Amino acid sequence: MQRVKAIICGLLLLATAQWAWANELIVKLDRPQIAADETVNLFVQLRGASLQTSPDFSGIKKNFTIYATQQSSEYRMVNGKKKVSTLWILALSPKHSGQLTIPSLSIDGVSSKPVTVTVASPNSQVNSNTVRTVFVKSSFGPADPYQQQQANYIVKVYSDGSLVGGVLTNPQSDNAMIARIGADKTYQTTSKGKLYDVIERHYAIFPQKSGTITIKPAILDGQIANSVDPNSPLAQLVASSTHPIHLSAQEAVFHVKAPPAHAQSQWWLPAANVSLKQTWSTDPRAFQVGKPITRTITLTGKGLTGQQLPQIKIPTVPHTNTYPSQPTVTNEHKGLWVEGSRIEKIVYVPTMPGSMTIPALQVSWWNTQTNKPAMASLPAEQYRIAASANDASAAPAQPVTQALVQPQPKPQAKVRNWRNYWPYISGVLLLAWLTTMFLYWRKDTAKTKKATQVQEDHSLKAIKKAAIANDREETHKAILAWAANQWPGEEPRNLMAIAELMDDGELTTALIKLDRALYNHLTENWQGESFWPAFEAALKQQASQAKDAKEPLPPLYPEE
Repeated sequence: MQRVKAIICGLLLLATAQWAWANELIVKLDRPQIAADETVNLFVQLRGASLQTSPDFSGIKKNFTIYATQQSSEYRMVNGKKKVSTLWILALSPKHSGQLTIPSLSIDGVSSKPVTVTVASPNSQVNSNTVRTVFVKSSFGPADPYQQQQANYIVKVYSDGSLVGGVLTNPQSDNAMIARIGADKTYQTTSKGKLYDVIERHYAIFPQKSGTITIKPAILDGQIANSVDPNSPLAQLVASSTHPIHLSAQEAVFHVKAPPAHAQSQWWLPAANVSLKQTWSTDPRAFQVGKPITRTITLTGKGLTGQQLPQIKIPTVPHTNTYPSQPTVTNEHKGLWVEGSRIEKIVYVPTMPGSMTIPALQVSWWNTQTNKPAMASLPAEQYRIAASANDASAAPAQPVTQALVQPQPKPQAKVRNWRNYWPYISGVLLLAWLTTMFLYWRKDTAKTKKATQVQEDHSLKAIKKAAIANDREETHKAILAWAANQWPGEEPRNLMAIAELMDDGELTTALIKLDRALYNHLTENWQGESFWPAFEAALKQQASQAKDAKEPLPPLYPEE
């Protein structure tokens, strides 16, 4: 009898133990129906025992792409028994639309039942009527742009507030250049009666070839708060956590038009607007032989990048040296438009007086607003070139009229009075004192002048040494140091300022060549040996003029 009781008690204990440690595998989806561009979250929970092996989710990959997996575990004591629960959250993206099945899963010998999800096609009525938590939309336009014309790609992320964080990748294409425009915009809107927070992002698309082009969509990888039925066995584990999402915008497929046949022989510029503008460093009506004036030409295209703009062909001007500099290319964002600019500077140095005609400039482009060819232009301009100040003839001397010499009457003898001589004696003493002060001042001035001359000689030797050594950088430094000594307090800041001060045609040409060589040291072949003679000759010319006119070199910024 005692043996029978013992057997019954053992069976009861075994049954209790098996009930307490019974394993269970629960598989659920957060939604039974999704759109083709959405992700669905799969919750897989193993309850009752510790995990012995890693789960195998390979069977899911037939119909879905697994973008992210989260795992968490919970340990509890129930009636003195330890219970373990392990949860996996998988973010799944459907590979096609239709009724898709997640097959039975098996973990540590425990299996689940298959579950299904309905994936609506992108353009179906089911999809358009679905009220979603987070979704991404995109738009593209124009639908048929020209090759290299700017098109706009707009991405909008809608969230009902459950989006915790995320990263939006940029769209991509093998046959188009894509650039992000401006900062993201944020606002709220209502869709299907539900309020959403919206993040809007803009891109400029420049197709590089004609034909059909596909834009791989922008993709949102983020985290959203879990929304699980509180009566679900998963609620206790996932109610306060987040799960990943992987959402894609619509793929953009569009047709790109080739340039019109009659426009293919020109530089192709499809734009909303193209303009040519110019400015001068000084009034061009003040052109003078040997005096440089800088012309700045700006070519701007609305709906074009600066890299798309052509090089401006600067025509030659008779009896004038032209020195173009390296162009500057810039890009700006104005609203939904990319606005590129190409800035070119040209230095004009007339070589003889007379009339100078600067030819017109023209740039052909294609107006995408009117779908017609257009032209941006600058008209031709004509100016008078004055002779150099060095070549101006000296004004004829005015005749001097001699006054008639009238005979003076002989002075009458006067009686000497010593009191009348004191003013003369005081004057002599004052003159002697002034003479002494002048001699002291002259001696001090001579010392200062000598020191200045020594410093100038040192600067000139440095210029000559650097130029003969063909060292353009050291020559540049030495010239600026010499100029600072020549014009103290108003030091010229660049070689062009020195050229205007020296006002010598040959030296201006030499300084421009040095300036170009400094900024184009890989291409410009500068010869320092020919620079020094031009600089030395200009100094001698300036010294001769200063001696004849008995006045110093003109100030750097003369008063108007």
